[in-house]
Amino acid sequence: MLALTGLTLALMACPPALAQQVPAELDGAPGSHAADIPPPLKVPGKPATKKSTVPEAPRAQQSKLLQQAEAQKAEQARLARRAEELQVQQAKLDARAAELALEEKRIEKLRTDAAAQQAAEDKRLAQLRADAQTKLAAQQAELTRKQQEASHPAAAPEMPAPETPADDNARQPSSPRLVFAAARRSCTWAGEQAARARDYEDAQYDDEPRLYQRDGWELRGRMRLQDRGGYRLVDTVCEVDDAGGVQRFALLR
Repeated sequence: MLALTGLTLALMACPPALAQQVPAELDGAPGSHAADIPPPLKVPGKPATKKSTVPEAPRAQQSKLLQQAEAQKAEQARLARRAEELQVQQAKLDARAAELALEEKRIEKLRTDAAAQQAAEDKRLAQLRADAQTKLAAQQAELTRKQQEASHPAAAPEMPAPETPADDNARQPSSPRLVFAAARRSCTWAGEQAARARDYEDAQYDDEPRLYQRDGWELRGRMRLQDRGGYRLVDTVCEVDDAGGVQRFALLR
């Protein structure tokens, strides 16, 4: 079909050429009139392209547009780098915040442990204070009892110490004067031992002690306990036998 169409179009385009080749003596022959020859057909073709009437942009404007495009690319690259830097800084800030949170937890734990230890120490000190007060109250009660006993003596009156001390080895009943002399020496020695046991250096009677007799002999007086920082006055009770030997020695306060 396409071949037939092409042949028809070729034949339609050829008549002018054939007419030029016909001899002149054939003019006027039957069927050879020129008027009978159909006009050539025009083959449709592509329309002519019209040239654009829009003027091209100047080279300076194109260069400016290119520069602006390059500047935008550079700005985008800078913004991208800045975004990466901000991400890195944010990561560092997050890590630092995590470290601070851990440090706060550690400090809070230390504070809680310190508070618990302080509470336990306060409780222990309160117990020690209560025990000391109980002990002090017992000592004060004992001292009051001793003072009441001393205010109502049933023993012989105070006896001065003799110029000649009695024999320490004597263990037979003797007079209050001899008992006093021996008791003063032995009770002074007992007071020194008790003072050294309490980290004092020396102990001596501050005033003249007194001798009392109940079931046995008691030498009562105030001693001066001395150390490098000073001294302390303490009431004492020294129980002795008939020969002045110490049976019991006590510091009342």
